[in-house]
Amino acid sequence: MRCSINYNKSLPALLGIGYLSLAVLLLIVILSFYIANWVAILQCPFALSFEGHVLWASWKLAMGANIYSPSSIINPPWTVMIYPPLYMVAGALLVKCFGVAYAWLRLVTIVSALFLVGALFVLFRKSGATLASSLTGIVLFMSFTPTLIFSCLARCDILALCLSAWGLERFVARFQSTSQDKDKMLSYWAALCLMVLACLTRQQSVVAPLAVVTFLLWSGQPRLAIKFLIWTAGSITVICLLINALTGGFLSHIFVLKEVTWQWQLLSINFAYLGHDAIKCVIGLAILVIGLIYKHRITGITRLPYALLIISCVLMLYSQGLPGASSNHLLFTYLAFSWLIAICLSVLPWLSILMLASCLIGLNDVASFLPRQAHTLLTAHSVASQFPSQTGPVLSEDPYWAIKNNCPLELVDPLTLMHVWSQKPEVIQSLIQALADKRYKALLINSYDVTQGGGNVWTPEIMDTIHANYKSVGQMPGNGEMQYLYLPRTQRSQGHHGQ
Repeated sequence: MRCSINYNKSLPALLGIGYLSLAVLLLIVILSFYIANWVAILQCPFALSFEGHVLWASWKLAMGANIYSPSSIINPPWTVMIYPPLYMVAGALLVKCFGVAYAWLRLVTIVSALFLVGALFVLFRKSGATLASSLTGIVLFMSFTPTLIFSCLARCDILALCLSAWGLERFVARFQSTSQDKDKMLSYWAALCLMVLACLTRQQSVVAPLAVVTFLLWSGQPRLAIKFLIWTAGSITVICLLINALTGGFLSHIFVLKEVTWQWQLLSINFAYLGHDAIKCVIGLAILVIGLIYKHRITGITRLPYALLIISCVLMLYSQGLPGASSNHLLFTYLAFSWLIAICLSVLPWLSILMLASCLIGLNDVASFLPRQAHTLLTAHSVASQFPSQTGPVLSEDPYWAIKNNCPLELVDPLTLMHVWSQKPEVIQSLIQALADKRYKALLINSYDVTQGGGNVWTPEIMDTIHANYKSVGQMPGNGEMQYLYLPRTQRSQGHHGQ
């Protein structure tokens, strides 16, 4: 009888130790993938995705230039910057000190990713998750494709997510404190400042303060909710108006896509690319449903991740239907989802192995994607030596080459500009005329538009004009692929159209 009692008591403890050990082991495995990714990417001098416009903005800010010119969206040199400036300011400081390179901006992202993991661990623990389930939630979040991919790119997403996560952690810590003044707005100044900074890094970060406001209303504290909303919205508004007054065009740039049409087709296409992440989401949703049926209850601080999940899903469904949307728009949704899984598995630990196992699905393929891409760009035959240097304007989808060769650059972020110009055909015609006049000393064009005759960034009419007046001399790295370098046709080659 005595042995049986000891056995019954020790079995849950042994299972708990085994579960914790498995979570730690998988965390080490996934961290090794991340570190290998980071090492490979930092050694690649070329863009691995659409990083060029961020590098351009950091370079311009380092020189004291205005990246939000009020006239540049519809007038040469045709530049647009759709993000708030905080990430580029950090990049500009490094560019100023160490020179123009993607590595410095990627380093900002990697450091932000490390601080993000720390924020999530503290946030999950303070929300009631056990040590093992907190680690499981972190492993789940880190296994999602956009988290791994964007953790090392020169993009603002991870810094914004990091600031938001720490802001949420500060709010939770203060809300759960026993202090007499926890109901006063002044107690939440750290959370408010971090969330405002996140919104000045990427617009989507507004989901965090909105989730806090929703949570406070849900928790029966409407007065504090209104105060938090007024202070957050007021701070962001004042800062944005100041930036707009300094630049003349800040608001025009960050809201430039307001007239772009939302499309069901784009939403379905983007969801089709979820791939392995869809399996994790299905398993996670099943765990949440089981938890709600049996033990897990939506009470207390648990309401906050639910509020964040609902609000981020609404914004994600909207943004995923816009042209140019990518998987980075899923990051806040994945964060909220992983947060809820961590809390739920605290009361349903026997489902943890299933969740952890799903995190390994396709992990190697995703983790090796960017290193393989970097290897291809570094080893492929390139005609970069033929890119002109210190000469007239160039049209390069990847600004890196224009900056490196000290050439005036036109059309920064052409993908965004072409979507905006779909409502302004006269601007497109002026670009076509510039191409017909061979104003540009070189063009660097993506492979899809070259091989398919347009439809990705450029219209078929623009591609026809390019082929009529410019000749492809080969390929070189640009925006994560081997793009085509075009030079103006001479009189001898004028009659031969083609690549």
